[in-house]
Amino acid sequence: MSDTIIAYKGFSADWTCRGFQYKVGETYTHDGAVSLCNSGFHACESPLNIWDFYPPVDGNVAAEVELGGVSGQTESDTKRVGKTITIKAALTIPMLIAAQIEWTFKGEKTRKDEAVQAASGHYSKLAA
Repeated sequence: MSDTIIAYKGFSADWTCRGFQYKVGETYTHDGAVSLCNSGFHACESPLNIWDFYPPVDGNVAAEVELGGVSGQTESDTKRVGKTITIKAALTIPMLIAAQIEWTFKGEKTRKDEAVQAASGHYSKLAA
């Protein structure tokens, strides 16, 4: 498990998710083991990935969160699971889109940096 990550979470209009009530500014701890798609607190690294679970209809809301005790488990999307979750701030749709743009460019920079590292140095195996 890693320490903490900033992620994004969708909720129903009343700030519930799967029957659990959340509140902005609060931290919650899962009692028990965490398992992706089974138990623990779930959120997405990619901001707009939350719309797969809580689309922007029917008053659904979104928040930036901090996941702690994050499992290394992943699937084909950016959903992650952690032992703790702090609801940092409510996000409007424009804020969520801006966060997606920032997340996308941050990821692109990371991929470029990794490519440069793989293509440089005395022991590089990359055929360029």
